[in-house]
Amino acid sequence: MQTRDKVEAQPLFNGMNEAVHNPDAVNLQIARNYIAASNPEMLTRTCQAAFDAMTPLREGSTRERWERAGKDKAYDFNLG
Repeated sequence: MQTRDKVEAQPLFNGMNEAVHNPDAVNLQIARNYIAASNPEMLTRTCQAAFDAMTPLREGSTRERWERAGKDKAYDFNLG
């Protein structure tokens, strides 16, 4: 765990133990908690918001693909 601080080590230890029993669900919930703590808006942000932010950074045919993908109904969901 690379720490000698018990207060810091305990959540890491607990997380490792929980992850052994149900790794996918636990890791997803831990990730959501970290995201919520760092940027609460991320939990309600949509894929369209991500496409709107990233598409202008693309050029040429790559940008065209991103524009088409941004209109696809497959990406009609929240990221959180």
